[in-house]
Amino acid sequence: MSHTSVLSETSQMLACVVHGAHDLRIDTVPSPEPGPALVAIDVAYGGVCGSDMHYVNHGGIGDFPLQEPMVLGHEVSGTVAALGEGADAPAVGTSVTVYPASPCGTCPECRDGRANVCRDTRYLGSSMRFPHTQGGFAQRIVVRPDQVVALPDGVDLRRGALAEPLSVALHAVRRAGDVRGKRVLVTGAGPIGALVVAVLAHEGAAQIVVSDLVDGALAISRAVGATATVRADNPADPNWPDEVDIAIDASGSPLGSRPVRPGSCAADVSCSWGSSRRARHPSPAISSSRASSRSSGRSASTTRSTTPCACSPTDSTSTRSS
Repeated sequence: MSHTSVLSETSQMLACVVHGAHDLRIDTVPSPEPGPALVAIDVAYGGVCGSDMHYVNHGGIGDFPLQEPMVLGHEVSGTVAALGEGADAPAVGTSVTVYPASPCGTCPECRDGRANVCRDTRYLGSSMRFPHTQGGFAQRIVVRPDQVVALPDGVDLRRGALAEPLSVALHAVRRAGDVRGKRVLVTGAGPIGALVVAVLAHEGAAQIVVSDLVDGALAISRAVGATATVRADNPADPNWPDEVDIAIDASGSPLGSRPVRPGSCAADVSCSWGSSRRARHPSPAISSSRASSRSSGRSASTTRSTTPCACSPTDSTSTRSS
């Protein structure tokens, strides 16, 4: 029996809910129906972000502890299940991915065309506001039409769950400029770092060296396009480059920094949470004052440095909704 028929009969659904540190439950919760101008999505896949792991392991992220039970997840794909009256969105049955942010549309940043840095945005599966914004690890979610993106032909729902983290990697590489024929160092081989490597390889980078502390993550980087990998804790590794044209940090760690040549680019896609409400930028892994440093977080503007989003770009895996 399909999810849609189960939900229509019971008006209940399953959701992955964090209640506190080390308290993660599969709860039965009410199934939402779309109100006017809203869209219901039957979720198929969800990617587990580092922020989800922070909620599970620490009961919060940065200065935003959980104050109530919260459905996790913001990297999701699924099919359009129902349209509220007046919703301008893909037709019922369309395979889609979901943009997890919902900007307010009225703040100065939104009015200036920079909704990506909206000061009052909501983000799926985030405790930065109270009541918390419930997330996407549920059988059904309801979102605004401007958060719904139809998947292209040939992109299945499993791959569709990677759209949000892939967009981070695409943006980081675009911020770095033309990478064709360039020598690039990627610091951090988590999911964001691995996706950055894949984009760099696709865009024609000549040399892609990746550093990390986890051998398995380095193996994945090699599989998706790295030309060399190094352990960040082994400065004697002969694969370390003496100098690079572009450095992209996806770790937030000082380990693994290397000089970039004068006039080159250092892009920061990490999210190093400290004791303040803002992430620490620029990354400590970007050490040369001779380079052009460009912030490229998940909420990053194409022209300005930004405040970070609620999530940390590390540790993502793909999981199937039951």
